[in-house]
Amino acid sequence: VRVRTEGKGADAVYWLDWESTITPAAGRESVRLSGSPYFGLGMRFLPEWANKGEFIWSDPATSPAVGGEKVSPGDWCAVRNTIEGRPVTVLMLAHPANPRPGEWFTMSKPFCYLSATLNLKKEPFTLAKSQSWKLRYSLAVLSTPADQIRMAKIAATWKSSNPFHDTEKSN
Repeated sequence: VRVRTEGKGADAVYWLDWESTITPAAGRESVRLSGSPYFGLGMRFLPEWANKGEFIWSDPATSPAVGGEKVSPGDWCAVRNTIEGRPVTVLMLAHPANPRPGEWFTMSKPFCYLSATLNLKKEPFTLAKSQSWKLRYSLAVLSTPADQIRMAKIAATWKSSNPFHDTEKSN
């Protein structure tokens, strides 16, 4: 995990870069990856965000109707709301070198939740003892009500900056 800040004032973006490697345990021939549609790097937001968090997707065509749960593909997903009357936007991005493209589980009730998933509910995967999956995601927090255009610009800048300094795919 790496934490960093870019910019100042209202334009500041606070980043958390997250990396994890999944491998079968010692002595195991393989491990089967599967599970619920929300399994992954998840964030449960403050109770005040329930039924109020507004999700924004990298591909606006994946936007669901208001409310409910959904798993949507895309490079990134964000949720925006207010905390004590102040706007906040949280953006989650999937690294292009991840073993699978980004999938985003979103839920607004009974609580607001965003999770980067690998779609293992629909597409389980078995890792052999010689294989591993390196997963990389970044979170960006902004103190502004950022829109889809600003999120896309931040995501493009992040993607070109290569925060993990190597893009080797594992699998």
